[in-house]
Amino acid sequence: MVAKPTCKRSGKGWAAMATLREQLAASDSDAALRLVADARPKLFSKVAELRVLHLKGGGELSDRTRDSYAGDARRVAAAGGDPLALAGTYASFRKLRAACLWKAREDLRECLARADRARKRGGTGEIESLCIYDETLPIIEHRMAILASSRFDVSKVSRRDKTHMQRHKLGRLPADWITRVHDRAKTGKYGEAVAVGILIPVRPEEVASRIRIRLDSSGALLFEVKGSKLREKGAGIASHVDGIGQPMRWLALAEVDPSRQIAFDWLRDRITANSGSLTVGKGISASGICSAFRSMSRRLFERSMSPPSFYALRHAVCAELKASGIGAQEVAKCMGHASELSQRAYGTRSQGTGGYAVKAKASEPVRTSKFSSPPPSTCRHAKKPSVSIIAKNHSLATLRKIKVGQN
Repeated sequence: MVAKPTCKRSGKGWAAMATLREQLAASDSDAALRLVADARPKLFSKVAELRVLHLKGGGELSDRTRDSYAGDARRVAAAGGDPLALAGTYASFRKLRAACLWKAREDLRECLARADRARKRGGTGEIESLCIYDETLPIIEHRMAILASSRFDVSKVSRRDKTHMQRHKLGRLPADWITRVHDRAKTGKYGEAVAVGILIPVRPEEVASRIRIRLDSSGALLFEVKGSKLREKGAGIASHVDGIGQPMRWLALAEVDPSRQIAFDWLRDRITANSGSLTVGKGISASGICSAFRSMSRRLFERSMSPPSFYALRHAVCAELKASGIGAQEVAKCMGHASELSQRAYGTRSQGTGGYAVKAKASEPVRTSKFSSPPPSTCRHAKKPSVSIIAKNHSLATLRKIKVGQN
């Protein structure tokens, strides 16, 4: 006799019944043979279907991607299994859903491998493999069906108020976040790199290219930075976008705001102990800096929805430069920009406290802004510039602003 089902399962193509293992345990030998004979073709057909749908094709993922997906899948599982619970943007939702689908496929592969190992043992191994299929496949298929049908709903995540723009993160961080970052990083491999990022606006690639620092007689720190984001002249879309960064720049930093004074003194002591000069960036990579800083931020700011990245330090320094009353030309040189317009995407004056005293020199002249013409009321009869000239010298966003002013 077959016992009455006691456990219900859900999933496409699966009946609400007790598991095969439970039915076999409650059946005599003849009924058990009939159950196995009935279940075998159904389960094998389901295995073949899932193999075609989810395991056919596709390339191997890199170890880094697998580790990232595994971590994301664990976080989603801890949050209830819904990627939307952790997603703040459509891009993050797609990444989290992809991680969960990858984990479901890995679980399917593990299920098939377990069943194969059981079948190769012989004896009751085939029955054990059928029980593994029966217990695991419905759950995996159900997960995949839910993930495949899930859609991003901005109304459900807008209340999270999450942002990936680094300058917006600055206002969400505690007032002492710079000090906390320096205290945590100074004893590690990237301590000097983080201290440099705290003091001057550098990119991770620039740190990896090695930054040379000297101490002058007045106590100021002299930085020599090899720039990044360079493009060979004539290779860009238009001439005005060639060389979007400075090949080289030099900064003389004499004073900083109070929140950075500890990092300033610490780095100066390191330079003094190293006979007045120091090279930062030996043996480290840009990706290593970013990854280590991101991990440290997540531990330091667990309650923050948007832990800062290494680029947040660059935005914060830019905000301090603007708050200190430093001109756009000087800020562009400090940032390593080829144009004054680039700094508009970085930290704002209101996000800084001021107190910076810095001089900078760049290897290439900084392009000035084109908004220095008199207001329309004083040049009423002036000829408007043609659209072709504007398009050649400005980005699309700038073009829109000019059109609005002309109208």
